[in-house]
Amino acid sequence: MPEDIGHEEGIRTAIVMGDRVCTGGADYRLLLWRGDQQLGGGLALGQDNEVNFSSTVTALMWHAGSKFLFCGLEDGQIRGFRQEPFAELSLAGHTAAIMSLLIHEGVLLSGSLDGSVRAWRYDDAAGAFNCVATLPISLGPVYALHLQLPDGLWVGSQQGISVLGLQSLQPVGKIDSSAPVVAMLPYEGSVLVAFGNGVVKVFSASGQEQFSHGPVGEHTTNTAVAVVRHPHANKDVLLCGQEFGYVTAYDIPDFRPRGTFTTGYGGEVTSIISMGADGIFATFGGAGDVVIWRWERA
Repeated sequence: MPEDIGHEEGIRTAIVMGDRVCTGGADYRLLLWRGDQQLGGGLALGQDNEVNFSSTVTALMWHAGSKFLFCGLEDGQIRGFRQEPFAELSLAGHTAAIMSLLIHEGVLLSGSLDGSVRAWRYDDAAGAFNCVATLPISLGPVYALHLQLPDGLWVGSQQGISVLGLQSLQPVGKIDSSAPVVAMLPYEGSVLVAFGNGVVKVFSASGQEQFSHGPVGEHTTNTAVAVVRHPHANKDVLLCGQEFGYVTAYDIPDFRPRGTFTTGYGGEVTSIISMGADGIFATFGGAGDVVIWRWERA
């Protein structure tokens, strides 16, 4: 990437928003990127727009139904933006970094390093989100949220996973862990959970452990994970981003190692996103790097 574009400091989070990619950085900026097809079938990202904040951008969520882009900040604020009809919102209440955002039945849920989950409901008359519930999480700072329908909210924290009832928003179970939860991904009716110590576990919808892998070899950390499709092998691949720019790939559901590659940058891998067609995916890192990848035929 040319040095005159992109983030001036590390990228903390990235998502796909329709036909664009959004990245949030430690330089207090949200950048929007468009994909440009290159000769020979390649893909490049061109910077399209930016928004400046007063704090590091730590979480992003695009809600296609409402067309709101939500930005969680390190200072605990949540900002919301919509182009048509135009709206710009600010949600205050958390006292530490926002790490995860999701929407369920019109309610915005936010998880924070302050050890709580907040529920926010949109008030049409006021044109604003109001906090309708604050849920303290006994397992510590919150890093990830996952909806396990029909009635489960899984909260990934410093010391494991708290399971809340979606209707009652009360604890109904927990899964203890000595390592923090990095991410929780749905897969074939189960939940893939990546932990910071390089372990990946598979749990049933009811929270029963079905499989555990790692740490193994040099794969002793997880900093970001994603499931992508290998278009030539016709298999799903779990990509586990790690410290020092490494990514280890596993064919799933059998967890057969496909190999480890490096992004070429020294910082940890902070986000991995699928770009959709042709098995293209992108990695983002703590060094401010954006790298686009495509699977080659064996």
